[in-house]
Amino acid sequence: SWLTNRLISCIISNICNEEFTDIIKKQKGQNFMDFITKFEKIKEKFEKIDTSSLSYDFAIQVNMTDEDCGGAFYIANIDGVFSVEPYDYIDNTAMVTALAGDFEKLIGRRIGFDTAVNSGKIVIDGNPEHVKALAELFPKPVRKPAAKKETAKKEAPKAETKKTAAKKTTKK
Repeated sequence: SWLTNRLISCIISNICNEEFTDIIKKQKGQNFMDFITKFEKIKEKFEKIDTSSLSYDFAIQVNMTDEDCGGAFYIANIDGVFSVEPYDYIDNTAMVTALAGDFEKLIGRRIGFDTAVNSGKIVIDGNPEHVKALAELFPKPVRKPAAKKETAKKEAPKAETKKTAAKKTTKK
């Protein structure tokens, strides 16, 4: 039937597309990350934070727009239960759309919330205060003080002074 043929065509097409994508990636020598790998990397960061200070419920859907690891996941704090799962969340209080790297910079506090939003790196639909509160759960990165440069004055090499030998005078 038409449906069976279409299904077979889609399966073959999908397999061919995956093989083609793998070939292109290898040829370009690029290291692409798929959605689930990127999601797990981000989820690990959330497992390390203290969420006990959250006193209200929220559900934030994050849409990663990367070509190689695009997809949606949610971060929710409902009735004191904090969770991060790789699914969309229909009744979200906020939706974040960004490249995965920009979202990681936001939660890693390597880019400020206002800067990320104003520059368009992070687009928020819904309650931005929930996203800001989430980002602020992460500690600010510790910056090492810049090492002081030693500006020792280099002395110019002294010009060597020649001592002239005293002329010997001989009596004849």
